[in-house]
This record gives sequence, structure tokens and C-alpha cells, in this order.
Amino acid sequence: MDNLQEDYYPGASLTAPIFSPSQDKNEFIYPNYMLATDLLKLLGGERSWTSNEIQDDLHVLERNRLRTVRDLRSLSKRSWKKIELLPLVKDLLIYAIRSCEQKTESQDIQIKVRYTEHTNPVPIVCNMTIPRSITLKDLKLKLAMNFRFNFDKKLEYSFFDKDGNNLVISCDEELTLALANKEGFVLDVKEHYTFCYPDVPQKYQATGVCKVLVPSQYLTREHASNGPVWGTDVYTTDSAFLKALVHSGLIEVTSSTPPRCDVLVTVRYLPGRTGYRGSKRHGISSDTTGKYESSMSFMAVQKVPL
Repeated sequence: MDNLQEDYYPGASLTAPIFSPSQDKNEFIYPNYMLATDLLKLLGGERSWTSNEIQDDLHVLERNRLRTVRDLRSLSKRSWKKIELLPLVKDLLIYAIRSCEQKTESQDIQIKVRYTEHTNPVPIVCNMTIPRSITLKDLKLKLAMNFRFNFDKKLEYSFFDKDGNNLVISCDEELTLALANKEGFVLDVKEHYTFCYPDVPQKYQATGVCKVLVPSQYLTREHASNGPVWGTDVYTTDSAFLKALVHSGLIEVTSSTPPRCDVLVTVRYLPGRTGYRGSKRHGISSDTTGKYESSMSFMAVQKVPL
């Protein structure tokens, strides 16, 4: 086994990262004679799958007589659908065995990635070479392999444009536009979590983005008028969340009857300010106050039909 590993991946072990920022992507083309079980163990080790999960997947490969990477590459799309593996496992295997030509079929671009974990505000930075037309799904797979996190982790993608505006990337088309004709492109990748109102965090990592689901039952005039609010556009994090949201103008709540939808609010947390200016907007008055330790602003609101 050790000799075989040295043949297809010099100096590798089954726990080594598949992608390394310091290595060229051409080194990660797995040869046809590599055992399919070894590739699966490598992927499973990177994803922190349990030994039972890996063993179950190995049994699936054996039942389908998929012994080598050549066998995996010979499968048609229809055949892949019949393999009893989880979609994530299939995606990882398919991505790993793609040829160099497939991975570089469009013009490549080198970007800098700043990845920030939920538990650590200090970003991890690396350079990556990716196709300009890469999809968010393929980008996430490559990021997961680079930074060694689970694929099911929720991520927020953003970048700063030439005017200094921080723009969120939420679909393949936005990613393609962001990568078009941009040298020295810096992509910010952060974990984000969804909270459920009224369980809204008053403290979150500085410059972090999260989503807050507000159930329909709270979207009434009575709930929207309760509590104090300090600030305009940027609010103190101890402000009444729903009242501040109405004050921002991103949502209108005028009825005592709940609507037939929830709303999903994208919130950006910011450092504290030396002062917050009050104002009257959309029937809601906010107060002026001095220095506070943390701030929040509302980026977007999405209706979620019941």
C-alpha cells in the first residue's frame, strides 16, 4: 500500500489534504490504477466521516465491482444515479476523478481566499487557481478540500468591488460576473448561521453575516412597535430587532393579522460606534445614543411562503 501511494501521490498519506495551496493542481489527477477504496478513504478522512460511514460506502463500491479509479471514470451519468451512495459522496468522487482538461476547460484565474470560521475571527488566507466559469458548488468542494471542513457547512461568499462596496455572491451568475476580468481578486468566505426570532444574537463576530428567520406570528403591528431602538441604518445590537427592521424600511408591518409568510433577514454585524443618530422613519421613531460596543445593519429580506 505504501509503495502504491508513493506512485500516485508522492509523500501522501490517507489523512493528507487533497488540495494544498502550495501545490499545483496538476498533481491531483488520480491515476486509473488507484484503488477506488483508497480514494474513498482519503475523501472520508478529509470530511471527518466515521469509520462506519466509510465502511458502508466501501461496501457499496464492492457490491458494484468498482475496484479502481478507472472503473469510476467509466461510469455514465445514468450509472452514477444507480449507485447507492449519498449525493455528497458521489459529488466528491466525481470531482476528484475529473481530468485536468475538464477542470481547466475555461480560462483559469488565480484568486486569494480569506476563510473565516464561526469560532475564530482571524481569517485563514491562501491562493487558489480556479476556472473563471466555476460554479458555487464546485468552488465549495474545492474550498472544503483546501480548508478541511465538512461540505454541509453553510457559507457566505462576498468581495469588495472597485468602489469599496462589499457585495454578497449568492448564485453562479454573480460568481461568474465577480471573476470576470478581475486580477488580484480577493474572495471572502465566512461561515454563517441561521437564527430564529426572537432568539437573535446581540453579539456576533465583527463584520459577520448571519440570517434570522422571523416567523409569521411576529409580523404584526403590535410586535413591530415594541421595545427601544437606537440608530439609523446602523443600529445598536441591543435594539429591538423587529422594530429596527421596520425602521430600516426593508419590511412594512401595518396589520394586526400575521401574513401568510415568514421572512428571512440577512444581518451584518459591525464594530461598535462612538454614537448613533436617531430619526423617525416608516412610522417608527429611533433614539440617539452615544458609544456602544457592537452594531448591526440589515442587508436583505426574503419572504418565505408558508
